[in-house]
Amino acid sequence: MNNYLDFKKLSLYSTYIKNVKWNFNFMKDKICASTELNYRIYEYKMLTKEICNFNSYRECFENMINEIKTLELCKTCNRIDNGICKKCEIGNIIDEITQSEINGEECPICYKKLSLRYLHICSDNRHKICNKCYNMLEINMDILCPLCRQVEEEF
Repeated sequence: MNNYLDFKKLSLYSTYIKNVKWNFNFMKDKICASTELNYRIYEYKMLTKEICNFNSYRECFENMINEIKTLELCKTCNRIDNGICKKCEIGNIIDEITQSEINGEECPICYKKLSLRYLHICSDNRHKICNKCYNMLEINMDILCPLCRQVEEEF
């Protein structure tokens, strides 16, 4: 398994790496890898390696596998990235900043303490929910306030 002709016999290859199913596509000039559940990989849908940047096809494939081994899955964002998910890391920085107007209020859905990233989803400014719960509600087309069942006119 050293050159393109050897890998071409597999064309599409799937395997699990760190509990994530990866699909590999071997082309003459590049190797592409994507996940079965379509996780974002560095903000892209697939990881691609150009063969011309390596001495052999096998070296390119091994480099890709070694890179995949270093990646971590963020189940919150459905992203695969180096170490800590950058989106979650920025969110955590914002969450650590306190705001006097919140006064230890909790999200009425998950009961976690509200941070600066809270939202109002109805006309009553006292009804606040956290960003994470809002993202879960957003899947449903009719976003209703969990407290009064009203919807904000602007949404």
